[in-house]
Amino acid sequence: MEKQKYEDHKYDPPAGCFLRLFWMMIGNLILLFCAYGIIQHRSSVLSIADAFYWAIVGSLLAARYVDIRYFYGLTAGGDPATMAHWCRYATVLGAVSTGLWLGAHAIAYYGTQKATKNGAQLWKWGALHAPSFRTPRLSKRT
Repeated sequence: MEKQKYEDHKYDPPAGCFLRLFWMMIGNLILLFCAYGIIQHRSSVLSIADAFYWAIVGSLLAARYVDIRYFYGLTAGGDPATMAHWCRYATVLGAVSTGLWLGAHAIAYYGTQKATKNGAQLWKWGALHAPSFRTPRLSKRT
């Protein structure tokens, strides 16, 4: 019988796996929740949600950089990542996160304007209600 050959597999340390999970999924989900918080806050000034949002964007960039530089990060396709990949990631993340942030503030502003029009609350974010129509009462005939 032939002896099986075992290849040496290079296993990633847990920190490297966490970094990949963070910049691929977890951090992006946190950004979405922060954008939702910005929409719910409905303030015309910058808030803590804005600071937290941009801190997460910075930590996503740092996580990707550390993953490539020190943990020999891979692309989503499994190829070794280079600093050119990081530059492309930084550009796309910057554009998308800026668009999402501006969109969240636009929705918050529009929602505030709509909700306070004529002193009546006409629109609520997250709960668009159709007007309730009463059904006519049928008269009781005896």
